[in-house]
Amino acid sequence: MSKLLGHWSRIFLSVGLSGAVSVVLLGWVLQQVPEDLGTAWRQTASASALLTYGAISLLGTLLRTWRYRLLLGPWRPGDGPLFLVTLVRNFTVDMLPLRVGGLSFPLLLHYRLRVPWVPTWSCFVGSFVWDTAALALFLWVAWIHLTGVVPQAVWLVVLPVGLTVIVAGLLLTPDTAWRGLMRGVFRRRHRSPFRWGRRSVVRFIRFGIGLASAGSVWRSTAWGLGALSVGIRLCKYWGLYTLYQTYSSRLGSDAAVGFFVFIWTVTMAEMTALLPIQGLMNIGPWEAAWTLALRWVHKGQTAVAPLLSTFVHWTTQAWEYTIGGLALGCLLYGGRRIPTGPGRKGKWHK
Repeated sequence: MSKLLGHWSRIFLSVGLSGAVSVVLLGWVLQQVPEDLGTAWRQTASASALLTYGAISLLGTLLRTWRYRLLLGPWRPGDGPLFLVTLVRNFTVDMLPLRVGGLSFPLLLHYRLRVPWVPTWSCFVGSFVWDTAALALFLWVAWIHLTGVVPQAVWLVVLPVGLTVIVAGLLLTPDTAWRGLMRGVFRRRHRSPFRWGRRSVVRFIRFGIGLASAGSVWRSTAWGLGALSVGIRLCKYWGLYTLYQTYSSRLGSDAAVGFFVFIWTVTMAEMTALLPIQGLMNIGPWEAAWTLALRWVHKGQTAVAPLLSTFVHWTTQAWEYTIGGLALGCLLYGGRRIPTGPGRKGKWHK
């Protein structure tokens, strides 16, 4: 009983701290808004911008679903259920600190669509690696443009360099090396002093060997995965930039920042999701970070930066949570996935 109470107390403490962070940081952002928020929203709101963003977001989700199909290899569930799981992943990924919400994808893939653990985790890790590769590519190009606008931003090269080194190490290391590493550790299993410990190590290493084997698809379809990853990342920036440009022009601010400089401002805001304590649904830290980033790269938008960051983020959150919530409802109450084996699509049953 005491353990249960301790568990719930930690959950309530975490939610309380996240709520406090949201209130404090969002309060700081909104305090700088010179006019009534409702009046500013009526001036800024655009149905066409929302529909355009929604269409681009769905295109990015389709590309992400296609990439999941490639990464899953022969264990491919139906396209419809996999698309729904991807929509759920999109709105849960930043729900918890350190992007832990992204674990909704492997959990739903395994428990709802009945994909075995090895291809599930191989797909999850592979998508993370290719997302990082695409991010590094965009940051390299964006860094060149940013240094032309903000000369003191040269030091930011550390981020694309670090990401490039990590991705290159993961993608260029041969499968045989990963399997050899797992087998080398496997041969030392007898060193565990406890029988249960040896069994756990054996199971873990066997799983690691299977994961390395399943991950061979990362290289066999590397060009396709790379192109899809770039397309996914491009859709994300394109949709956000569409909202930013529309809201910026309607607020009567100076010329908007360029597309690639804009990418760096978004990256600075998204890095707040890696904090151990973030706001509820990352509301608060995201707006504060993007406000500071916009002011840093464009002095002419200092006054409207709080409104831009608030309206852009709230619009994207409203879209993702609405369509993701509908997808989650379809997954949980619309039927269940019955697999028929690798390479077969199976059926979606009531």
